[in-house]
Amino acid sequence: DNMILGRVARSKIGNLDGKDWEFVQRLDGKYNPTWGPRHEPAIYILRAPGRCGEAGVQYLPGVDVYVLPQWHYPTLNDTPQVEGWDHTRFELYQAPHPWGPWTLFHSQDFQPQGYYNPAIPSKFVSPDGKSFWIVVAGNFNGDPRPYYTINLIPVKLEVS
Repeated sequence: DNMILGRVARSKIGNLDGKDWEFVQRLDGKYNPTWGPRHEPAIYILRAPGRCGEAGVQYLPGVDVYVLPQWHYPTLNDTPQVEGWDHTRFELYQAPHPWGPWTLFHSQDFQPQGYYNPAIPSKFVSPDGKSFWIVVAGNFNGDPRPYYTINLIPVKLEVS
């Protein structure tokens, strides 16, 4: 339903020690973050009840914007689970900083592919930031399972 934001020094990423992490705990009037230890007091940088899945933020330097690809199963509670897994909705958010403020700029449904866990690897972002690939897995139900593999979705941004 919501996202928090944490950070860790590059030199400590491999340690996998929770005490090395900091989380956004407040935003001042100019939207500057205050970082602190422990995730419990962290504030939500995005609230989207029923519409948050596993996701990560990607910076697009060519257009100087952060993009957060979110996803969810919009019909999972309305249909039998076998059918509900084949319909996903991607919602792409943009922000000037990784802590927001986040604005929805694109929404798209995928059915029967049921794509999930979208990621934007920096390796697949063009230098101008206007095109990139989203890497996803797909619908894991049914036989055969043509979408249950690594899938690449090309994206071209219209920047105004």
